[in-house]
Amino acid sequence: MLTNEIKQFVADSAHNVHPLWSPDGKFISFVKLNNGNSDIFIKSVGGKNQNKIIECAIESYPTMCWLDNKTIIYSDKSGNDDGKRNYKLFLKNIETGEVQNITSPSQQYLGDMNPIVSHDKKIIFFKRMINDNFGNIYSLNLKKEYLLKEKTYFL
Repeated sequence: MLTNEIKQFVADSAHNVHPLWSPDGKFISFVKLNNGNSDIFIKSVGGKNQNKIIECAIESYPTMCWLDNKTIIYSDKSGNDDGKRNYKLFLKNIETGEVQNITSPSQQYLGDMNPIVSHDKKIIFFKRMINDNFGNIYSLNLKKEYLLKEKTYFL
């Protein structure tokens, strides 16, 4: 039965956006925008505490999705040798803290963002932005091993 009761899930002075359920339904991940910084947090559905799990680059606006109950795929700006920054996709195991870069777009692009995962967990689709006004959809086959701190995921 639906109710009209609306409750605030995160109450602080930051701008909290893009909530996502974890696959097991235990957590909500979200992006917290605060003083020019954007970071990714999780909060248990029935809990009070929120935990920062990903500290993003300054002036980054991350997008994310869950791969499984312990792994988040997210976009973040990262520096290159020439000082230019564009968005790349990363995997983060929220239990171990291990991070792995999974895309490396050319510097001619703004980068990769908005990841989604196929239901069988074998393919990531994402947007590769060419410039501020144009991008295309790309896919990444995950049928290879990703070693995340003593755990090997065969996807």
